[in-house]
Amino acid sequence: MILAGDVGGTKIMLEAGDIRSGAWTPVLSRRYESAQMSFVDALGRFLDEWKATRKASQRITAAAFGAAGPSTGNRVQMTNRPWVVDGDVVMNRFGIARARVVNDLEASARGLELLPAKELKTIQAGKAVELAPRAGSARSTACSRTARSSCNRPTRSCARPTCRSSA
Repeated sequence: MILAGDVGGTKIMLEAGDIRSGAWTPVLSRRYESAQMSFVDALGRFLDEWKATRKASQRITAAAFGAAGPSTGNRVQMTNRPWVVDGDVVMNRFGIARARVVNDLEASARGLELLPAKELKTIQAGKAVELAPRAGSARSTACSRTARSSCNRPTRSCARPTCRSSA
């Protein structure tokens, strides 16, 4: 089983599941309000519930989190909360063998290949080119954009705020 999470200034969404036949299959999903608890508290609460409800054969063997803020190594300094989301802390404190933390928009860009066709919107018809750059956009607390480039090099992802909005 994999633990996936989206850690933002407004909410923390956590989900345990697995990839079966190329599609994500959720087993347990929860949403926590960031104003009410920290990431570590939300993760602890989620894992307590997971342990109480999982089948004996189910184990979380890896975790991946996208968090709102700049990433360095395996950690993200949150932009709108005074938290650091750190993959090494997740592994050591919660006993998860592998944990990866990236910027939330980078996580979205990395997930493009897993989306089914019905979740995609064609902006301009054409033929896909393997390893070509891809781009996406998101709007949340701040207007942001993300790009993914893998032109015969290791994948590089970047995310940077491009504007501020009160909406």
